[in-house]
Amino acid sequence: MKILVTGAGGFLGRHLTSALDAAGFETRGLDLPSTSHHPREGFIPCDLTDAASTRAALRGLSFDAVVHLAAASRTAPEAVAMRVAVEGTANLLAALGGDFGGFVLAGSSAVYGSVPAGDQPVVESRTPSPAGFYGAAHLSRERAVLDSLQGRVPAICIFRMFNLVGPGQEPVMLVPQVARKLALAEVGRPEPPLFTGSLEPKRDYVDVRDVAGAYVRWLSSGISGVHFLNICSGASTSGLDVVRALCVLFGQPAPDAAGLPRAEAGAVMDLTGDGRAALDLLGWSASTPLALSLEDTARDWRRRIRDRENRT
Repeated sequence: MKILVTGAGGFLGRHLTSALDAAGFETRGLDLPSTSHHPREGFIPCDLTDAASTRAALRGLSFDAVVHLAAASRTAPEAVAMRVAVEGTANLLAALGGDFGGFVLAGSSAVYGSVPAGDQPVVESRTPSPAGFYGAAHLSRERAVLDSLQGRVPAICIFRMFNLVGPGQEPVMLVPQVARKLALAEVGRPEPPLFTGSLEPKRDYVDVRDVAGAYVRWLSSGISGVHFLNICSGASTSGLDVVRALCVLFGQPAPDAAGLPRAEAGAVMDLTGDGRAALDLLGWSASTPLALSLEDTARDWRRRIRDRENRT
């Protein structure tokens, strides 16, 4: 079974292509030509926001299923996030045509926005109401995929992923940012402050290796129709508790809650997913404890910093 994975050089993309290889799929990875993580032989360099480049890169290629991971990060400017989400997805769909059996989109829990405590854990049937441009960009992607493919492609699934964590993540999110700085402090190269912003909000952290397994399950399932699935752990943890756990792993004093910045007005304070639909449809549920994800992240950053020190 031939699979195209866009965003293959990213955090999830690298884990997913490895998982697909292990499961016996024939995988082609596509990502920006500038990515520092070219996955393997057969890598397709392509900027999806360039329509002509996308058509040229995919001309003459055929796939049984497509996994669309490519997206701007949460830290990208609004214009970039929307361009990648809207133009990039439209260019991909136009270049592919529709001659494939399945399409799975890497969506985001950010489409839900602020959800009252009484409505959590949040289920897929909840009407999306993104609180910012990142969630709005992902909702635009969902609509573009459905508008283009529904009725033409027999199997479409939108994975609304919650907060991915695990080894190999670049320091643009809280967990890898803090792990990197703690690893630097360990070798005498501190980069204060340890974190910025509020640690009050609670998030549903799910290990990237479990998430990769969810994609493999769907691609192996033969399930048809249109489905939305929360890819989550079903439990939320505050940023403060995450930072405290990382400090323990590095033998550093944990921050005191007193005096820490408060969350901004309008911030999403808690978002927990209900994963029962994924369990019912795919037999999938997250199995890696957050503590193990944090241990592996700490080990990964210790190795990265040690390797860097050895090169200097």
